[in-house]
Amino acid sequence: MLKLSVVLPTYNRLQQLRRVLAGLENQTCPLADFEVVVVSDGSSDGTNEFLQEMKTPLQLTAVIQANQGVAAARNQGVAQAQGDLVLFIDDDVVPTPQLVAEHLCFHAAHEEEVIVLGPMLTPLDTRLSPWAQWEQDMLVKQYEAMLSGSWEPTARQFYTGN
Repeated sequence: MLKLSVVLPTYNRLQQLRRVLAGLENQTCPLADFEVVVVSDGSSDGTNEFLQEMKTPLQLTAVIQANQGVAAARNQGVAQAQGDLVLFIDDDVVPTPQLVAEHLCFHAAHEEEVIVLGPMLTPLDTRLSPWAQWEQDMLVKQYEAMLSGSWEPTARQFYTGN
């Protein structure tokens, strides 16, 4: 059985999706250790055609459904997933090469059931609006506070982007 399933909902973000999939192709762990389940949730920008014709070394399952919203797309991805673990990633999150390996390593080191949350940092080549930059800065402060032990994470930090 696969160790991990990456569940990736998408809606009309073909260019961003290409970057995410390229990042997943460049993981440091063996590609045989994980699969990628992409759920196109009513996309009309060429995403469906791209997924059907895409050549990739990834173990990729493309699911195309009528638009039902991101939660329904995630649920459909989980229903299709074959891995022991599920890693949610959004279609605008470019994974670092160590993303999957770090998740697998953390879970292997902890026998109890755990949830892993990682920081979502903006790619260096991205320019953010002042509001988005402020949000990013606040997220960095939250991660630093959790890492330093200043406060425990709550359900509020467990959003599904990563």
